[in-house]
This record gives sequence, structure tokens and C-alpha cells, in this order.
Amino acid sequence: MWTRLAGGIALLLVLAPLAIAAQPIVVEGRVQDANGTPVPYANVRIEGTTDGAATNASGRFRFRTRRHGSATLRASAVGYEATERSVRLAPGDTVRVQITLSSTRVRLDETVVTGTYSTGPEEQTTLDPTEAVTTPGAAGDLFRALQSFPGVAAPGDGAGLFVRGGDVSETKTLLDGAPLHHPYRYASPASGTFGAVRPFLVDGTQFSTGGFSARYGDALSGVLAMTSKNRPTRSRRYVNLGLAAASLALDQPLIEEELGLRISGNRSFTGLLFRVNGQSDDFATVPQGLDGNLSLTWDYADAGHLKLFSFARRNRIGAETARGTYTGLYRSETTNQLHTLQWTANPGAWTVESRASWSAFTTEKTFGALDLSPTDGAATLRIDATRPAEDWILRTGGMVTHRRYH
Repeated sequence: MWTRLAGGIALLLVLAPLAIAAQPIVVEGRVQDANGTPVPYANVRIEGTTDGAATNASGRFRFRTRRHGSATLRASAVGYEATERSVRLAPGDTVRVQITLSSTRVRLDETVVTGTYSTGPEEQTTLDPTEAVTTPGAAGDLFRALQSFPGVAAPGDGAGLFVRGGDVSETKTLLDGAPLHHPYRYASPASGTFGAVRPFLVDGTQFSTGGFSARYGDALSGVLAMTSKNRPTRSRRYVNLGLAAASLALDQPLIEEELGLRISGNRSFTGLLFRVNGQSDDFATVPQGLDGNLSLTWDYADAGHLKLFSFARRNRIGAETARGTYTGLYRSETTNQLHTLQWTANPGAWTVESRASWSAFTTEKTFGALDLSPTDGAATLRIDATRPAEDWILRTGGMVTHRRYH
């Protein structure tokens, strides 16, 4: 019996300190500023732990912790310098603390706000190439990515931009300020399957679905303005190979800080893709395309800029098509070219931008005995001048276009 009693006493002596150490400690108090005013929503916690609480509207806080011994209590709030207090925590105790915070100024980075004036409530959205290729459902296409924006409808599977109920032809498309009259690949009366301009040919895109200034007075529903990449700053080479396409690109500075060249080419070959999916029999000629572009940029002065941009593409497709009671073979081969020369200068207080462009579009379509070969060519000259002043900006310009459709 004495042996059992001694064992029980020994066990009690071992467990008693553990039970005492396991008792939670209550930490409570008040946080105030230098004038004695409560500081609400301050964060109070024990350093090195997650134990803590936020003060209420009266600046009071209360929380439990199992940390014991010496500890550091830290209090912080927006607009105040963080303060630390050393406290002694004993199991089962209630520790009361009053903390005073000193106010401090919060310095923010300077924000510069600029704006422009237009005659309408302009609603404009910008889109960079990375956003275009990462937009879900866009298939890496710039025009399909824009279809996800408010005010744009996508009634079919095409890439057409139907803005606020308008027709696809009512959206004006520009590349370096030059009109792109046929902006779609595998074009149809209801737009086309993909956009003609690949995302990584451009530096940025501005898309307006609201009111726009007189500069775009011939646009009815919207304006899509794309800017091609400027002079490369270092030499780069790109090679991409996929299941349905391959591309090559070269960026090469010719004269440091002055002259640079960009060349790229793309070849699409969807035959393998359709064979893998068991759809190769649907086409007499599987959709295929070839396009290339060249950009030469010369920064001949601090305010002088000259850029030549050339773009050309060709697409082919052939498929069995049913139209009413007639079934026949539909074939189409399309070529599209755009060449622009852009010149920017600063005579006096003015900034003058001049653009000369030439575009040519040809297509050969056959459907049974029906053979159509329309052509569309256009030459455009546009000059814009801007003069800033202290309280206003003066903008003026004009455009002349000669277009021939046959």
C-alpha cells in the first residue's frame, strides 16, 4: 500500500507543474494615442506567435495565450508608429497593459493624372499582347480576346467585333494609324475565323466602344487602333513550332540607339491537326496560311522618327458545302497586303505625324460553276498636328483616301 501511495504522490508531483503550465494566460488592455484618445482597430499580438487581437471601437483588446515567461507585445495601426512592450507572462495570470501610440505621416508615391478632351463620352480599353493570348476562349487571337469586353457581341464562332448591336463593318480597324479594310483571316460576310494581325506583332491595342473624337469620324460603332512594335534594342531570334503552325522571328539593331529591323514569318498547316481529330475528310484543301511582316525603324533625332511597316498574308481553304438543294466544292484563296510609312517630326512647338499607306486585297472564290475574283485596293495619306499649351491642347489633321473595288 505504501508503494502505491508513493507512486501516486510522485505522479501528482510530475503532472501538477504541467497542469499549471497548461493554464491559459489572459492579456487585455487598451491602446490610445498621445492625447489619450482610443485607437480602434489596432493590431496587438505577441511577437513570434499568432496570438493576438484587434482593438474595438473603444480601443480595448483581450485575448488568450499559452506562451509564458518573457514576451514582447507589439501594437500597430495605420497612421501610427508601431510600439513594443515587454511583458512577463505567468500561467493562470491576467496581464493588463496600456499602450500609447505616436502618430506618424504616411508618405505615398506621387500620382500624376493626365487627360484629353473629346467631343463624346469616350470609353476606351487597352490590351497588351500577353493579355490577348492568355484570355480564356480566345485561342490566342487578338480579336477573339476583344469579344470578351463589355459592349461587344459574338453571335457566331467568328472573330468579328459587333459593337453595341452594330455590324462588323462598322468597327474601324487601324494599324499604325493606317486603315485595315480587311482585318480577318478566312473572311466571310459575317467577319472571319481569326484576326489578320497576330498579337505579338503589336506593342499595344486601344479599343473604343463609346464616343470618339472627329479623328475617327468615319467610324460608326467602335475603333480598334493597334500600334506595331518600335525599334528593337537588342538582337533576338525566336522559333515556335506547334501542332498546326510554325513561326520564325528576328529582332536586330542595325545602328545602336538609332536604326533597328524586325522580321517575322508564320506558316499554318492544319492538316495534321484535322487528321488527329478525324476531320481531314471534311476538306478538299485544309485551312492553311502564310504571312510575314517587316518593320524598319529609324530614330534620326530626339524628336524625329521614321518607320516602315509591311505586312502580307495568304490563306487557302477548300471544302464540300451544301447550299439549299445544291452541294458543291467551295474553294477560296485570299491575299492581303498593307504597307505603311510613318514620319514624326517636331517643327517648333508642333508635333506632326504623317502616314502614307497602301493596301491590296484579292480573293478567288469558286463554288461549282460560280467563279468570283473581287479585288480591293486603297491608298491613304493622313497628317495630324498637335500643339500643347499651358491650359489647352490644339489638335488638327486631315486624311485623303483613294479606294478602288472591282
